[in-house]
Order: sequence, then C-alpha cells, then structure tokens
Amino acid sequence: IHFIHSKSFFSLVDMFINITAIRLSDEVLADSISSSEKRQNLTNKSIKVISFKLFNDVKMKRKKIGGKLKFMFLGRISKVKNLSLSITIIEKLFLNGYNVILDIYGPKEDDYNHLVSLVNKKNLNDIVNFKSELKSKEVKDVFDNYNFYLQTSNSEGMGMSVVEAMMNGLVCLIKPVGEMKNYSEDMISAIHLKSSADINEFIKKIIICIENPEIYSSISLNAMKQFKNKSTYSESMNDYLIDMLKKN
Repeated sequence: IHFIHSKSFFSLVDMFINITAIRLSDEVLADSISSSEKRQNLTNKSIKVISFKLFNDVKMKRKKIGGKLKFMFLGRISKVKNLSLSITIIEKLFLNGYNVILDIYGPKEDDYNHLVSLVNKKNLNDIVNFKSELKSKEVKDVFDNYNFYLQTSNSEGMGMSVVEAMMNGLVCLIKPVGEMKNYSEDMISAIHLKSSADINEFIKKIIICIENPEIYSSISLNAMKQFKNKSTYSESMNDYLIDMLKKN
C-alpha cells in the first residue's frame, strides 16, 4: 500500500521513488482529493482518499478578538511554505497601525536562515518570533492562544495544520492550494489570498475581519462546523480496511 501525502514532488529522487511506488503498489491511498487527482494518471487503480481529521472533539467555542492580534504558523520552515510572504503580510498590518504578532512553530529547514535575515532587515524582531517544534499533545492548547492562522504555502496536499486550526476556531488566512480550496470558502470559513498579486486586497479582507468582531466570530464558527461531522482518520481507515476484506 502506498500513501500519497502531497501533490508536489520535492526532488527528482522523491519523484522517482513515489512514481515507482504508485505503479508497483497493490493499493494507493491519498490524504486529499487534490492529491489523488494529481496522481491518478500514474495508475489504473482507483486511489482511495482517507480522512486526515485526527480527533473528533470539535468544541463549538466562540472565539473573541481584541487587544493584541496573535497570528501563528505551524509547520516546516521551508521554502515551499512561502513564509516570506506571511512576514510581509504581518509587516503591512503593523504599518497600518495594528498591534500584531506572528509566532512561527516548526523545524528549521532550508528557509530558516533567510527568514531570520529578513526579519532582522525589516526590524520586525519584536513582532515575528521563531518558536520550537510542538509535540502533538501541545498543539490544541497552543491554538487556544491565537486569533489567526496564517499560511501562504505555494503547494500543499491536505494542509493538516490548516484543518486543525479551523477545528480549533482560528480564522485561517490562506492561499487556497491543494485541498484547502475544497474545504474552505473565502470570507465564510476562511480568508483566501487568491494570488501573491492580490496581497493588498487580502490585507483589506483581514482588516474587515479585525474591525468587525461579528464577522470574525462567524468565520470562526463556520470553520469549526466544516469538520464537526467529518469522519476521523481511524474511522476512515477502518472503513477502507473493511471494504478490502469484503473484496477478498
């Protein structure tokens, strides 16, 4: 069984290994519709999508906004995550007079040194903070401390950190790549950056959300509702295994 977790290849070696595995595997699974569609041309087997919702206790708790505006990112500090754009967005909000902070959680990969230099160059050291990786049991408690989740990745599969942030009621500010375009709706359950060229329009939408607490609360609640009744990973995998046993 081969599992597809991303719609992009990260290197020629990664491409070779994944294409070979897909073609030789008896079964192919994917974490999202977008990932499965991207790879379906590589196999005549039907690719099964498995839910990556990891927990089922979505608490419909109304989040409030006010005072310091706290933004976060959770993931690899890698070029594919396009964090320089996230930093530019935070800078623009700060220059518009908003009391903002961005905390970046995750392993230091190929973009870390560049981003540290960028923050220093822009004199944003009091606003942008690089945090350590989080253990899985810490994530939900950390989400409770933030208003917004900011992710401007160039490529994603399911975008699991976005899913978890939405389930915890954060308003997600995202480039709707990968599966995100299928499970979030602009100004309804998230705020979309359609392209890097639309950054000023994106900032305007964020400010509308900041200045109108009822809009913030509505997007937050809709984000939680999006996943409240979805099956979890264990439930989805269990259904898949039962179907396999029935076929055999």
